[in-house]
Amino acid sequence: MKDIKYYGIKPKKIIGPDGEVVFPYHVNSVILPSGFTVTATIANGSFSGPSEILENHEAAGLITPNEGYSLPSSITVSGATSQYDQDTGEVTISNPTSDVTIEATCPVASYPITVSVTGGIYSAPESIQAGGTATVTISADDGFIFPSSVTVTGADFTYNGDTGVISLSNPTGSVSVTAVCVEINETLENNSWETIRKVCEAGQAANYWSLGDSKNVTGADGYTRPVKLVHMGDIYNGKKAVFQYWYRTENNYVWDAGGSNAVADADIFPMLNVGGDIYVALMGSELHTQLGLSGDTTVQVSTSGQDATLTTITGKLFLPAEKEITATRAYSSTTEFDALTTFGYYAANDNNATRVKHKASAPEATTDQAYWTRSPYGGSSNLVVGVYSLGGFDNFSASNAGYGVAPCFAF
Repeated sequence: MKDIKYYGIKPKKIIGPDGEVVFPYHVNSVILPSGFTVTATIANGSFSGPSEILENHEAAGLITPNEGYSLPSSITVSGATSQYDQDTGEVTISNPTSDVTIEATCPVASYPITVSVTGGIYSAPESIQAGGTATVTISADDGFIFPSSVTVTGADFTYNGDTGVISLSNPTGSVSVTAVCVEINETLENNSWETIRKVCEAGQAANYWSLGDSKNVTGADGYTRPVKLVHMGDIYNGKKAVFQYWYRTENNYVWDAGGSNAVADADIFPMLNVGGDIYVALMGSELHTQLGLSGDTTVQVSTSGQDATLTTITGKLFLPAEKEITATRAYSSTTEFDALTTFGYYAANDNNATRVKHKASAPEATTDQAYWTRSPYGGSSNLVVGVYSLGGFDNFSASNAGYGVAPCFAF
């Protein structure tokens, strides 16, 4: 009993009846060591360790944070000397002088955020709390656009490829974000349609490309057609650039089977929208996706040739109006012509040769390649303005099935 203190005198040896030593001392008193209670109060966590400690002794315990919380940076101990290891949560107490209390608060867990951006810069907080959210914002360098996707580990996330905003949530540990911005190629053909859309929507197309530049699209009908950049600048309530198929459709279409040039009766416009015959034939999957992200285009047109009232048509693809492909009115209504803008490419190249559109299957043909515009003829109730095979304008019967289309779209 090494912890007992003995006070007295040493007597002669005392032998008991059976020969055992009864006690080697004559004891006046015996003093036991003091014992003290150990009480731990850990907010958002728990403590495992002794409930008592003797004077002149040492004891150790462990703080464990609840899920979503981390070890405290410091603790408060009274009644004893203490040491605390923040990395492990171990608490050591020694030499108590009174009952011992241990108090600590485990803070909400916080995880570091590291970000790597190639071709751009970013803004982001240094950390994210457990159960919390954080936002990382990418800014692309000149000559680059936001990537189509980013890589995130350690947290859930959503990414907006048009704004460069990454929203983080539900972190489970250290969070890593990696983004590689896409360099813009000055040859239009060498860019993805996603890159082209983003550059155009930002109003930056003129910084990289020129009117008349083109990119090929292979449609669902299997034919590959060049698509030409024909206008840059604000147009159609916020659209920034217009493209036109430079080879027309293989098939011919009736503008209006009923013979009227009234837009309300036209059969051709639904075929230009998603799922329509013309749209499906001309559309490749990549362009289809980007047109879906860009939103519809709304264009103006006369309700009919003899009616000066304008109406609108909304869709992904649209036929060019007479005014948009020439600066000189031939057959469309004056009201429609005055309301529209000639595309920049045609304004700079206002001649028949520029307006010629071939079939993909017969790109060198110069006959039977006529195509519809969206403009009703201004002097009749059953004729529509079209472009004939050599690029000039003419009036076609709305019920004629002999003309294809070379539609446009806008970003």
